Amino acid sequence: MELTPSSLPLEKDSNSVLTAGHCCVTPFTDFSFSVVAGEHRLREEDGTEQQRDVREIVVHPEYDSVYAYNDLCILQLEQELELNE
Repeated sequence: MELTPSSLPLEKDSNSVLTAGHCCVTPFTDFSFSVVAGEHRLREEDGTEQQRDVREIVVHPEYDSVYAYNDLCILQLEQELELNE
C-alpha cells in the first residue's frame, strides 16, 4: 500500500515526523508504515531519498475524525533522518 501524505520532520528531532492524523487511523494502522524523506519524483529515484520504518504512531489524543479537529499525528522513526539546511 502506497500513501503519499505530506509530512514534515520535527525541528531538532530527526527521529520524529509530523503528519495528518487522518493518515494514521483505521484502516491505515492495520498496515506497517514507512517514511520516505527527500522524495521529489515518486516514479523516479534521484538519490536524495531516505526511507525509515516507523516505530510508533502517536495520534493527537483529541483528534476528531468527524470534524477533523486536532488532525495531527507524530510518527516516531526507527532510525534518524539526515537533516540538511
